[in-house]
Amino acid sequence: MKRIALYAAAFLFISLLIIDVSLSWGFQSHRNVNAAAIEGMPDAIKPFFQKYSEFLIEESVTPDRRRADDPDEGPNHYINFDLFGEYPFEDFTLEYDDAVSRFGADSVRTKGLAVWRIENWFDSLTVAMAEQDVDRILRFAADIGHYIADLHMPLHTTSHYDGQLTDQRGVHRRFETDLPERYDSLYSWDIPEPAIIESPLEFIFEFTLESYRLIDDLYEADMRAREGIPAGELYTIEHRGDRRIYIYNDTYYEQFHAQLDGMVEDRLRLAAQRVRDIWYTAWVEAGKPELL
Repeated sequence: MKRIALYAAAFLFISLLIIDVSLSWGFQSHRNVNAAAIEGMPDAIKPFFQKYSEFLIEESVTPDRRRADDPDEGPNHYINFDLFGEYPFEDFTLEYDDAVSRFGADSVRTKGLAVWRIENWFDSLTVAMAEQDVDRILRFAADIGHYIADLHMPLHTTSHYDGQLTDQRGVHRRFETDLPERYDSLYSWDIPEPAIIESPLEFIFEFTLESYRLIDDLYEADMRAREGIPAGELYTIEHRGDRRIYIYNDTYYEQFHAQLDGMVEDRLRLAAQRVRDIWYTAWVEAGKPELL
């Protein structure tokens, strides 16, 4: 796999950054993921999720809102695999306590906690289902939907999360917010029959690594999307408060969409499938309680 060269100094610098709160799938994409997961639930439990669909769909965006006020929330949305070593990350450990022992708690937190947090919320969801605690079921289920979706976004798995090392700044938003806003009416949300997950932590790790393997393709697609567009016509700049927003032109987005060859749609649909499978597995492990 082609790798973007990241120097040690860049590793240290980026590891100290906190990802901007705007860097997450757009709100509508998170809502769509949870909505598709609900529709994909098996008949035995689907009525419960449909009954509370409005909450589960709307609350899918709450973790992003929390980031504005909670300094501890940010690391729950990503894991920078490249800061743990070289692909395929043979030195990475799935056991959180082992990771802390090797790297230190602060270092692990800075690198990102999403893989372990989702496992924790899965365990909490299972307990809540066993206890038939509807309020807690809904809260954990909605949050799990958000974080699983985040780990299906390739740039949530790397310290090179916004093209800052390759003069491609803003690609994060262009990929996960701008493209879905333009093209999500074309996406298919059909997902296969549910599956029981034997090892949730390994499952979470594997689909996160799957996302990581797409990083080079994503960056290459962004570069190719610029071809044939004069530099002075590629984007305009808008000032919003103290921020500069780069508005790319329609031709760029058309070419980016084409170069990605369905990557955004695939990641969102797979996110919905994995969210549904985690919800379903929690219910099975809880003993298939009757939920009202």
